[in-house]
Amino acid sequence: MWAHTKDLKEEMRISTMETLSGTIEDYPDYYDIIFGTPRFEPGQFNVKTECEFLDEIFEHYNIKSVIELACGPAYHAVQLAKMGYETAGLDISVPMLKFAEKRAQKEGVTLRLYHQDMRIFRLTEQYNAAICVLDSLRSLTEAKEILSHLKSVASVLTEKGIFVTEWSHPRDWIGERTVEDSWTAGKGSITVEASVQSTMTDVEQQLTTDILEFIIIDGENQYKITQEDEKRLILPQEFLLFASMSEFEFISFYGAYDTLIDLKNPNAWRTIAVLQKV
Repeated sequence: MWAHTKDLKEEMRISTMETLSGTIEDYPDYYDIIFGTPRFEPGQFNVKTECEFLDEIFEHYNIKSVIELACGPAYHAVQLAKMGYETAGLDISVPMLKFAEKRAQKEGVTLRLYHQDMRIFRLTEQYNAAICVLDSLRSLTEAKEILSHLKSVASVLTEKGIFVTEWSHPRDWIGERTVEDSWTAGKGSITVEASVQSTMTDVEQQLTTDILEFIIIDGENQYKITQEDEKRLILPQEFLLFASMSEFEFISFYGAYDTLIDLKNPNAWRTIAVLQKV
């Protein structure tokens, strides 16, 4: 009875909060708290660890310049710039790009930014490597969008350039989920709670729906943001087919930001693909 009463009180608390329009990406400061706060347990995202992995990959290919696609606040581009790479970021969200610019200035690094759509883009500059991480690839829900994206990536890479992209592990949908569905982070007087409910909504088209809810406690103010994102379940074998149709050859798969963990490893929790432009 106590648990039921507690749940009811929580529902009432949330229902009385002010609802903010748009998505979490429209509120970069809140986004930064919930997604930018480092987490150190296995199976959690950590930009520093991820960039150390990327650096290990890049060392084999003499990479000097990197562009982060669907960069958001450009966490990885900024960190790689601090490690000595020439970096850039591309995103469709103006608030995110403005936040990325401020973040780069605060960290004392140079970051070139592009306001374009990851589905199809063209740049006059080229880079030795491109990265697309944090499940951004799954936002491409149609095969033609994935192909257009890969062809766009190839167009901005130099000869023999490297593309590293990362998305959820198949085990998330075939068996037990490996990514946490709720977490909390805070900074100063602001606390953000996030929860994600993912459902397979179209097996034939491999589509899932993520319902994300963010509860924000900002001093004496309380807000909530609810958004619904449609994504595609991308399996490794179909990704290889898309890559072969888009000026890329396959180098390797990893199951975590660790070169010793492959997709079959019991500790694997992500799908990380490394491709090379041909």
